[in-house]
Amino acid sequence: MCNACQQKELIVEVNDKNLSLNNEVVLYKEKPFTGVLQSKNDTLVTYKAQYVNGKKEGEEKSFIVMGKLPKSAFTPMVKKQVSIEPGGRKIS
Repeated sequence: MCNACQQKELIVEVNDKNLSLNNEVVLYKEKPFTGVLQSKNDTLVTYKAQYVNGKKEGEEKSFIVMGKLPKSAFTPMVKKQVSIEPGGRKIS
């Protein structure tokens, strides 16, 4: 099996001191961040977003404390982002 196939996805907390922002690019340890940025409330995950090369790309989720999903979005490689409210209505 190849080394890239064995690597686990990097998960970093939003308050990590190694995170920074430079010209709208998220950096982790001074390099463009690729992985999952998340926030926790005690042990419950309250926010998750996927990043590739310092830009949000892929799924983004916000959770309320009861574990319901009030907001979900998907950011493709293009710069347009679409947010979905509960019930499926798009927010521009």
